[in-house]
Amino acid sequence: EKQITVFPNPSFGNYHIEIDHPYHGEVLLILRDVKGSELLKEKRQKTTTLQKIDFSTDGIARGVLLLEVRLGSEKTVKRIVKQ
Repeated sequence: EKQITVFPNPSFGNYHIEIDHPYHGEVLLILRDVKGSELLKEKRQKTTTLQKIDFSTDGIARGVLLLEVRLGSEKTVKRIVKQ
């Protein structure tokens, strides 16, 4: 079963995304505000089953944000708080 964890949460802007999933390939990270507007989009490569990705929200206003993690066709949305 896939496991995606984002920590620390809340954070002052730097997060770690831990993905425990057999998928290998492109990971798309999309950060949105609560209204759904896209604030940031980054592509990363996943090369191991358990992988940690560092993610920064520098330059983005504080508040509740939605982080969409796409592994191929699978999509997971995590609610994060920037202090």
